[in-house]
Amino acid sequence: MCQVNTSPMKNLVGIIEVVVPPRIAENETSSDTDVREGSDVSLRCQASGSPTPQIKWRREDEKDITIGMKKVPTVEGQFLNITKVSRLHMAAYLCIASNTIPPAVSKRIMLNINFAPMIWIPNQLVGAAIGADVTLDCHLESHPKSVTYWTRDGGGVMIISNTKYNSVLIDTGIYKVQMRLTIKNLRPDDFGSYTCVAKNSLGETEGTIRLYEIPKPHSSTYPSRGGLASSRAEGAHQTTGEKMVRTWHKDGTEEGRMQDLANGDLEKRDSPSPVTVFSGSEKGDGQDSGGSGSNFKSMWDFLTTLTIIVPVLIFCL
Repeated sequence: MCQVNTSPMKNLVGIIEVVVPPRIAENETSSDTDVREGSDVSLRCQASGSPTPQIKWRREDEKDITIGMKKVPTVEGQFLNITKVSRLHMAAYLCIASNTIPPAVSKRIMLNINFAPMIWIPNQLVGAAIGADVTLDCHLESHPKSVTYWTRDGGGVMIISNTKYNSVLIDTGIYKVQMRLTIKNLRPDDFGSYTCVAKNSLGETEGTIRLYEIPKPHSSTYPSRGGLASSRAEGAHQTTGEKMVRTWHKDGTEEGRMQDLANGDLEKRDSPSPVTVFSGSEKGDGQDSGGSGSNFKSMWDFLTTLTIIVPVLIFCL
């Protein structure tokens, strides 16, 4: 207040507002929390500052927060209350305090949901051939983390990784793990039941996969083109399913091809560039040596006559 000693006295009152950026009170704010699945949980975030900070909650992975039957991106207020939590609520939550005076501050609170192990198996029956490698998979959900191992045929003997077996764990989420067992070079005594086992402080579970033998695939063999050609050269002529394709050329040479109707292969006899192709089924040995030779000669005489007459007619016209 400013005062002037006059008659009458004069004074002036001024108000100063001090602004303070937000600050989270650590001793009044929740820390990382562990609760059993199905119970209720309440997370608290207390902050100071001037003006009074506003507090907002959100998940660190930016997924929606499930409150009852609703899913919301953020929750406002000092408390985050969730009833009947499930493993889907397990995440890191951010408490963010802001009051228009920078900077805004936040605290990370991890909410852990504890539950007994649960195993599900995508393939309970797996087939493989002798000599092959095979991989068996079990998908596990648990928190806290479980002790895991594999056994054979319901026995208590644990399978250890070695040159025959390879057991690995693959993390696929906060509480999800993939158990994978690879069996190499299968032998007849490798077929049977394999069990994946998981245990933690809240319980244990197991799943069984049946490994059975399937026939080894056989590859079909087909005769090569060279083999067909050699058999024909030795006189093993096949008339069924084949036809002769003949080609006449300008220089009077003839080209013959054997075509297999089953696969369409052509065995080339001569290599000059063809002009016209004629085809006909071959009936047997020795039947085309006489009659076909005279037909070819008559055709050639006709073509020769045409090559003489056509230029003369063109010249006269």
